[in-house]
Amino acid sequence: MSRLHVNVGWLLGGALVLTPAMAKSDVLLTGQTRSVRASAGDASGTMSDSKSASGFGCYDDSITFSYTSTQFGGGGTGMALQTSAIYPWVITGDGTGTGNGGAGVGTGFAGGTSYLQATFTVTSPTAYSLEGFISAPTGFNRASVILTGPSGEIAKEEIGEFTGSFGSVLFTGLQGFSGILLPGDYTITAEASANDDSFAGPQALFDFSLIVPEPASSLLALVSFPLVLRLK
Repeated sequence: MSRLHVNVGWLLGGALVLTPAMAKSDVLLTGQTRSVRASAGDASGTMSDSKSASGFGCYDDSITFSYTSTQFGGGGTGMALQTSAIYPWVITGDGTGTGNGGAGVGTGFAGGTSYLQATFTVTSPTAYSLEGFISAPTGFNRASVILTGPSGEIAKEEIGEFTGSFGSVLFTGLQGFSGILLPGDYTITAEASANDDSFAGPQALFDFSLIVPEPASSLLALVSFPLVLRLK
């Protein structure tokens, strides 16, 4: 199995705290939601726990939640983890969700979800590249990385229960995404969620890097081009 590995420390040049002086003149971070969530249950109900990031910068967290119903006997263990960084010049994330549950009277289950969303505003034409890897096995599992902008979806890789397509997708090099972001508001969203009711222990994951290099002032002549050029 291939997987993109991102060295967060190298990409950030060792910077671990976001300050106003670190903002790029053409990219403004406007919001973020990052969390890990695990759950388990059966016919008696669902129990869960979650953790979340408090702001921009680096986030590294994991959660494990186990539950067994005393009445119905079902349940299991859900797990999720995430290592990510949100800065004006790079947004990167590595997330995993795992479920291992079942049995009991009715349907026992367990699941884990890693979720990342960042919003930002681009003020002048800016080059970007987006590469990564997603994986979701057959079942109640899903993984995705989606970039949207003023005109809708710019880059999208998605597999799992909502698409009917399972396995893994590697989008790097010529299979990655790159082009120009014109002024406007953008959102990058990544999710890995796995749920299990047969003690199979499925795991879903995402691993991506959205890089915005130095201001693309030299690319102003390209504003007549489409919002994004996807190179395949």
